[in-house]
Amino acid sequence: MCETLKEFTALSRPRLLLRAARLGLRDYHRATHLPRLLGQALPAQNSLVLRRLMEKETALNAQRRLGAIGYRVADHLDLLIAMMDEARRIGLTEETAPDPDRAPDQENASGIDSFLRAT
Repeated sequence: MCETLKEFTALSRPRLLLRAARLGLRDYHRATHLPRLLGQALPAQNSLVLRRLMEKETALNAQRRLGAIGYRVADHLDLLIAMMDEARRIGLTEETAPDPDRAPDQENASGIDSFLRAT
């Protein structure tokens, strides 16, 4: 776990790639996306999931740096998004991961609170 933490925090990727990955976190659903990315049975521990994702991302980053014909930015973004989510789940980042089983909070659509404060 400690080694995974050091490697994750030491990652250095282009700013635009990371910004796009952060934006993609909103639409990431672990149950749907992770099996597609790993293509196998998921490890029980989130740190092992992160380790496997990091291995795949390292290979893709090498392709990016070499300018390989088979490199796809979309694939790289998918891996970075999954890595960011796993890091949140195991507490490597300050943000907390949303609970996928919990219904999202609903906004007050009536606007009564805003109306009362304005009057």
